[in-house]
Amino acid sequence: MSNDRHALKPDDYTDAYATINTDRGHKVPLVSFSKTAEWKVTNLLSNITPQSSALNQGPWVRLESAVQNHVGNGNDLYVVTGPLYKYYFAELPQANEAHTIPSGYFKIVMQQNGSTIKASAFIMEQTASRNDNF
Repeated sequence: MSNDRHALKPDDYTDAYATINTDRGHKVPLVSFSKTAEWKVTNLLSNITPQSSALNQGPWVRLESAVQNHVGNGNDLYVVTGPLYKYYFAELPQANEAHTIPSGYFKIVMQQNGSTIKASAFIMEQTASRNDNF
């Protein structure tokens, strides 16, 4: 068994929505890997971080949908995403291990056609409004 004493567990998220308005935000959306062997590894807590509900259910999900729609139209994309740690955001109220909640997230989306590469980069803060545009 691996030493995961510092890893967040499902119970650590107890009361997170009620106290700091956060969801379990997937960095890589499950739908991106549905019907693939990789689906199981995207549904682990290692792919999840505390994400403000407004961000998770607003601009972040709209960006994920836009990426999915682009892929659904037959386009191959490369996507890189991860957390940012610029400032203190909050702590999970029930976590009993040290952790830092990201202050925001980035996503880079790239498409290659022959020797041409098109890329877009997005940075979203945890303080984003649900109505913000990605």
